[in-house]
Amino acid sequence: MATTGNTPLDESWFLERERAVAWLRLAFAVLAIAVIQLNPERVARFPLMSGLVLASFLFYSAIALVLVVRRNSVFSSFGSVAAGLDVVWIALIVFSTGGTRTPFFFYYSFPVITASLRWGLKGSLPVAFIGAAIYVSIRLSLAAESIDQPIGIDTIVVRSLYLVFLAGVFGYISEFEKRQNQKLLALSKTAANVAVMQERRRIMFDIHDGILQSLATLILRLESTR
Repeated sequence: MATTGNTPLDESWFLERERAVAWLRLAFAVLAIAVIQLNPERVARFPLMSGLVLASFLFYSAIALVLVVRRNSVFSSFGSVAAGLDVVWIALIVFSTGGTRTPFFFYYSFPVITASLRWGLKGSLPVAFIGAAIYVSIRLSLAAESIDQPIGIDTIVVRSLYLVFLAGVFGYISEFEKRQNQKLLALSKTAANVAVMQERRRIMFDIHDGILQSLATLILRLESTR
């Protein structure tokens, strides 16, 4: 397997991808707190819940980043759990900061994009449908309690389709990149095998030439002693 330093290429790509995801998650967490500080009215409805959700999301994002940076082996199998946690936390952020009128709706794109990076279409589409379902559920629950102001059904449909479209685009791009990476790995393995074979042939030729020279020298010595 081709390597970069002492790390296999596929593992190196995995680590770089998870590092980028972790930094992006932390940026989302910091941005959410900054927005609330600039507009505290967003948490006027559920101040305690909003504070706990935003603080815990920031703490979780920081821990996830530390694990990735340190290349902790525990985090290598944490992808599916992280995706679930991201969806739940973002749903709570949306719910506690304004429901369907929250400025954080676009946060749903984060788990969709990260799922596409990890698993392609088979990961991004389910996450998008789950995110859209949770978003609609929040809207219906708040509307039933007369908490949320009316919002057009067309807006809900457009936002849901946006998530699905985003999942399709990023999922396709991720799968295309994965196929290209697999081709590169196959080519690198082939090149490595060719290099090994050429080196073996060179050694065999060197040994062969050395044996022939030794035999020729021995024959010459035998001839000279006659």
